Amino acid sequence: MRAFLLWLMFMLASPCGLAIDAARGIHQLQHTRWTASDGAPDDIIVMTQGHDGFLWLGTHAGVRRFDGLRFEPVRVRQGSFPDTVALALKRAADGGMWIGWQVGGISHVKDGVVRNYAEPQGVQAGAIWGFAIGGDGAVWAAGVSGISRFDGRRWQTMGAAQGYTAQKASAVFADRDGRVAVFSEKGLFIWQATQSRFAPPIGRLDLRAPPQQGPDGRIYLLEMRGIRIIESLERYEQLDHRWIYRDTSGTSGSMLVDRAGTLWFDSQYGLHRTRSAGALAPGQLGISSDTESFLPRDGLSNVLVGSMCDDNEGNVWVSTYGGLDRFRQAAPVVLRTRAAPGVAEVFRTQEMLTGPAGAMWLSRDDVLGPLLLARADGTVLRAPRLGPVSAILAAPGGLWVAARAGLQQLAGADGRMLRTIAYPLGAAALKRMRAGVLAPDGSIWGVFSGAGVFQYRDGTWRREPLLPDGGAKVPLALLADAAGRLWLSYADGSVAMLEKGRLHAFGPAQGLDLGKIPMLIEYHGQVWAGGQRGVALWRGGRFVALRSEPASATEGVVGLLRARDGSLWLNHGSGAAQIPAAQVELALRDAAHAMRATSYDAVDGLNGSIGMLHNRSVAEADDGKIWFSRQSATFWIDPRQALAALPAPRVEIGALLADGRRVDPPASAGLQLAAGTRDVQFHYNAASLGTPERLQFRYRLDGYDTQWQQAGGRRLAQYTGLGPGSYRFEVIAANGDGVDSAVAQLPFRVLPAFYQTWWFRSLCAALLLAAAYGAYRWRLRQHAARLQVRMEAQQAERERIARELHDTLLQGTQAMILHFHNASMAIAEDDPARAAMLRALDDADRMLGEGRDHVHDLRAGDDGGARWSAILRREGERLAAQHGIVFRYAEEGEARMLHARAAHEIYRIASEALRNAFQHARAQVVEVAVRYARGGIELVVRDDGQGLPPVVAANGQIPGHWGMPGMRERAARLGARLSVGGRDGGGTQWRLRVPARRAWPAAHGPLRRWWQRWRRSGVEDATP
Repeated sequence: MRAFLLWLMFMLASPCGLAIDAARGIHQLQHTRWTASDGAPDDIIVMTQGHDGFLWLGTHAGVRRFDGLRFEPVRVRQGSFPDTVALALKRAADGGMWIGWQVGGISHVKDGVVRNYAEPQGVQAGAIWGFAIGGDGAVWAAGVSGISRFDGRRWQTMGAAQGYTAQKASAVFADRDGRVAVFSEKGLFIWQATQSRFAPPIGRLDLRAPPQQGPDGRIYLLEMRGIRIIESLERYEQLDHRWIYRDTSGTSGSMLVDRAGTLWFDSQYGLHRTRSAGALAPGQLGISSDTESFLPRDGLSNVLVGSMCDDNEGNVWVSTYGGLDRFRQAAPVVLRTRAAPGVAEVFRTQEMLTGPAGAMWLSRDDVLGPLLLARADGTVLRAPRLGPVSAILAAPGGLWVAARAGLQQLAGADGRMLRTIAYPLGAAALKRMRAGVLAPDGSIWGVFSGAGVFQYRDGTWRREPLLPDGGAKVPLALLADAAGRLWLSYADGSVAMLEKGRLHAFGPAQGLDLGKIPMLIEYHGQVWAGGQRGVALWRGGRFVALRSEPASATEGVVGLLRARDGSLWLNHGSGAAQIPAAQVELALRDAAHAMRATSYDAVDGLNGSIGMLHNRSVAEADDGKIWFSRQSATFWIDPRQALAALPAPRVEIGALLADGRRVDPPASAGLQLAAGTRDVQFHYNAASLGTPERLQFRYRLDGYDTQWQQAGGRRLAQYTGLGPGSYRFEVIAANGDGVDSAVAQLPFRVLPAFYQTWWFRSLCAALLLAAAYGAYRWRLRQHAARLQVRMEAQQAERERIARELHDTLLQGTQAMILHFHNASMAIAEDDPARAAMLRALDDADRMLGEGRDHVHDLRAGDDGGARWSAILRREGERLAAQHGIVFRYAEEGEARMLHARAAHEIYRIASEALRNAFQHARAQVVEVAVRYARGGIELVVRDDGQGLPPVVAANGQIPGHWGMPGMRERAARLGARLSVGGRDGGGTQWRLRVPARRAWPAAHGPLRRWWQRWRRSGVEDATP
């Protein structure tokens, strides 16, 4: 159990990830190199992958990082590096990186913060050559001055007190059991995690590089004489296994055991790779026979190798004196032919046809290797010398080959030529059969350049007159299906189908709108068409277009294949694509379904284009591999060996530029940008060392953006016009498999300028309100002044009218009353005429009083709102005395001061109702009831008379009389409701309801009354 836990700790301390399949040959891996022209350093001493996913490179000019696209120096925001020559790198358990310098000691860097350790911190002077992490988590550093140990707090140099008696430590290594092995000029010292000192040294052999342990636990030892495997550290000097590599020149300086257990090492000739456990006999020099080599002639950047490492995607990295090389297991395997003198190393195929036992026939229309039968590993089985081959067709037991001499039939077993068919006379000029198919009836249909379509049957070539232009029209693709139908596609985008002596045409009206269609295939009775604008399926007498995600997977299709498992494979302008069978079935059930596709492109090594007539460019071998041909290369993909999903990338925000100035976030406190900052740029990045071109980013600025911004491969976000406040920049990276990273965040705050602070804005708002109030007061005074002028003019006019009335009408009326009074005195007291005259004089006195009241109102203004009810009551009493009818008046509620206009209108409506009741109702009692309520005032005038005449009830008035219409008009102007009707027991009732807002001024609370008084003071101040 303890050993398992130590092994688990060992694995966690290493960058976990994928591995290159050991069965893949080194030449079947995608190789990419970067040299000085690409920005790569040519003096890489050591390298490893950091926790950030980047490749860290130790050079003579400092430490650099590589994200798969760009090289950049490691930037620090706190502290500095003590040296420039980095000899050792080791991933730290806390996510940082340990750096060993040639002179400056040891540095630990994490998140841009550097902490240096030198002699004052327990590290002896001199170069640091390597690091290891023991089973207890302690960090060990080997160097020219010996071995040092870091327990998490401080460094301690090991010496005689700890059992270490050597002067230097050439290499340090930690195995899966947690033991630490230190190699020195005095042999091997071993430190057990449970002990406090080294065991006595073993042997005398020194090493130039630390051992490496494979996934099976075997330990590989690189010494001056070569490379071998040892059973245990204690037997490191014993020859337990044969040598894997042995060379007395001692030029091998580095090795790597990758995660699949494959050994990579270098020699004076270049790079090598093997799974051998050792095959050299004692005393034999060289390399095991099962070792592959990759040399400068294969593309290695330089023959001299500096260091090696692998990453969490399984890629193997090799640094040389010429740059940096990467070996990656991509799904497409480019075919490189071998064991065939005179044949091009990378075969550029024009046509393909399935051969026996997993092999493939490959043809090319030139004199350089025109026809090959090759295996997937590049081994050429047969290469008949036929001259240029323009087309190949399947034939029972072999194949048909369209050569310059004619259509030749070859035996599949040995490639012997069985017979030759001469081309038709109509095609003899070019002697080039561009494409052909073998029909179920045994006939051969051929397409000849410049001549069109011919059929070979019963020993002769003939044209089919039913075909377009009698067969002279040259098609792009040809298909003879299992039902005996012949399908042809043309450059105008149309498709023709010959069936039982009838020709059917298909175009946009039949659902076919793919542009040029260079490929037609059949799968289980289904006919598929691939063209410039997609893929379509013939079903139910018409073509149905299918969709894909991404759409580019089915655009520009040149080659098309339905594999035996039902998956769909496409060869198109930008690469290749695979659509799983399940996705195809979904699309067959629902044409609107977008089939999810996996694309392969230049990132996978598929460079170059493909011609429109390169249509027989996808084929399935007997072993299930899918072969593709393009103008630059031929490759295959094994769908049975699907690559595992890549690990999630780790995105980082590298730099922030505020108004063009770089700002480094502080280590702890929040980031604050200077006041007035308007433009901000964020530089972010993530590492996907195998396929960095496929990284897709999206970001948002919380506090500014409402949704995520899709940035594609762009690694820069820019914002302008930011205001003061708190923000948080967030970014996510997704790799080529669609796996998202965690969200990287950078919170920051833009400080406000003084004019952006709340107190400044409050002050401005207060000043604005003060200015508005000042303008309001000034406007109020202007209005008050104009109002005062109008009021004075109105009052003057009132007084003039009052004087005129007093001096003319009232004085004249008074004089007439005196004359009539004197005249009445001359009439006998018992004369009825005297009584009538006295009553008339009383009415005249009352009218004269009312006149005086009105004249008084003209002089005093509109203050009748308080006296209207008293006047109404006196009017009722006068009419009652005059007509001898009982009059009753009642008030309910607290009397209110009415608006003058409301009082006037209410009085006029009530007095008209009273006169009608006294004069026309024949009533015994007339009543007036006034009720004050919160909602308004209600006035009721009722009598017990004969009720409304029928004509009034029908028309609302007596024709020719305008009293009642006048009452309704007054009520409407007042905004009141006036109703009239009969009452129970006989009589008439008028009801007037006046809303409070129309009847009297609104009541206000203390604050409102204070505001009214304060506002009124402005008017009073403005009143002259």
